[in-house]
Amino acid sequence: MNNSDTGKKNDSLSADDRNGARDLLSNNFAAPNNFVAPAKLKNTILYSNAEDTIFILDIPGSIMRAQSLPSPQDSCRHLISCPAPTTPYPSTEPQSEKARTKLLDRLGHSAEHIDLHVEYSKLIMSAVAQLKECHVSQTNELLPFCLPRVVEAEERTQDNAGQTTKRKAEEETVPYNVTDAALKLDLLQNHSKSWSQDIQKGLTLPPLSTVLLGLVDTSIPSLSTFHTACLAHPTATEGRLPLIVLDPPWPNKSVSRSSSYVTSPTLHDLVETLQGLGLEEHIADQGFVACWVTNKATVRDAVIGEGGLFEAWGVELVEEWIWCKVTTKGEPVTEVNGIWRKPCEVCLIGKHIGIADKPREVKRRVIFGVPDLHSRKPCLKELARMLLLQKKDARESNCAALELFARYAVAGWISWGLEATKYNHDEWWSGGAAAD
Repeated sequence: MNNSDTGKKNDSLSADDRNGARDLLSNNFAAPNNFVAPAKLKNTILYSNAEDTIFILDIPGSIMRAQSLPSPQDSCRHLISCPAPTTPYPSTEPQSEKARTKLLDRLGHSAEHIDLHVEYSKLIMSAVAQLKECHVSQTNELLPFCLPRVVEAEERTQDNAGQTTKRKAEEETVPYNVTDAALKLDLLQNHSKSWSQDIQKGLTLPPLSTVLLGLVDTSIPSLSTFHTACLAHPTATEGRLPLIVLDPPWPNKSVSRSSSYVTSPTLHDLVETLQGLGLEEHIADQGFVACWVTNKATVRDAVIGEGGLFEAWGVELVEEWIWCKVTTKGEPVTEVNGIWRKPCEVCLIGKHIGIADKPREVKRRVIFGVPDLHSRKPCLKELARMLLLQKKDARESNCAALELFARYAVAGWISWGLEATKYNHDEWWSGGAAAD
């Protein structure tokens, strides 16, 4: 069964759209008549329960869908992915109870931290059991956990951790605190309602998007450009947005050793930078902040603990979204109760709450997704529109947002990051049909 809707090529754009698409800071951008837009998918949420607490989300599909505005423009341009894992990754866990106890003692996890992950594990296993009963066909066969993918021939080899090896060398390895003048902040804007291309760079910007390409830092020039871009963005209201998404480069020893992507040298440095951005000035009243965290207790505490980032931004924790990585058959890719490597990552959701508002009970949702390329997370645009902004119909809102440490531009969003156009380059897209 093919769950993708490739549609037809967008063979022509209106004159108004072509003229508006040139509203960019780079004169190399244009909107040619034969432009092939990203495939328009009917839905990348493959399953949701009645309570909206369990979801299956297609990761590359969520990024593809986020490149478009609600419109009749269809195409067959697909984001290049890696092969979907069909079996769990080889275990790296201690083999004996004695070794497990010794490792736990060495890691020094608090009882509160251990209890939290026990709760996560129970939630995940309960959701897995529910999916085995509900995510099935009429013949009682388990339905797919991801959409068909386009995979380059060179990217078909995976290492034993389930990560593709081809593009790893191309990942950015510049230290986070670099001050080289070459890392100046470049501003790219496409305020039209159609896609625009920089033909020389092979770069495509989605509709109504703003990109700040460069290091997320608190220098006066960067902050000036950032605040000005928020005020000028067509989907913002006086510079404020209903959603801010962050995937900060939290310090990580294993990542630092592999040099696979940028991380901050210390937790203090990163928190200081995030507090100095003035994000509280750009959160709309009753708006949300979605912040990805690692499984380290110190990182979680830096966000929601006393004196943490949420407190500085004037938001309160209201939800936790637990992304559980699974195989094509819905099996967690690593042991749910694992010590070394857990199959889940957590996104903490904070809400801007006024003085008169009562605190809400923290709601937890489990989002299952088959892993894609290394460090490529699901785009939260569709889920945020439905669950946070209460827009059940895509035509009601384009879900305006600001994303920090972004790796791709999104239609209607402001994206800031050193690699904020990474997956908008043509080399990451294929015009071919996805394979089952």
